[in-house]
Amino acid sequence: MLGTFNFGTKTDSQGPTFFTKVSVAGETSYVTGGTTGLLAALRANRKDKSQILGIIPQDCGGFFLVYDTTTDKLKVYQVDPTAGAVGPAPEVVAAQNLSTTTFNFIVISY
Repeated sequence: MLGTFNFGTKTDSQGPTFFTKVSVAGETSYVTGGTTGLLAALRANRKDKSQILGIIPQDCGGFFLVYDTTTDKLKVYQVDPTAGAVGPAPEVVAAQNLSTTTFNFIVISY
């Protein structure tokens, strides 16, 4: 499980659509397929029934962060240095320690 989600400034726009800055420490043992909990944490922070449209990764320590709205999972990908420029970035391997990485991103919700 990921560490505690730290929510930053909330900005409203027309719609209403909400943009919320989030930072979270990586987990000590990554679970292949991603980690759940972002939606529940966002709802607790906003005290509403928000739905997540997606995320915009910011500084993620060189990793790629993706949110799957269907499964409520944050997935972490990395560039495979042995593959060069060929093929897509693979998901981080199971049990990889990401605890020294802070993932910063913006959640877009309504």
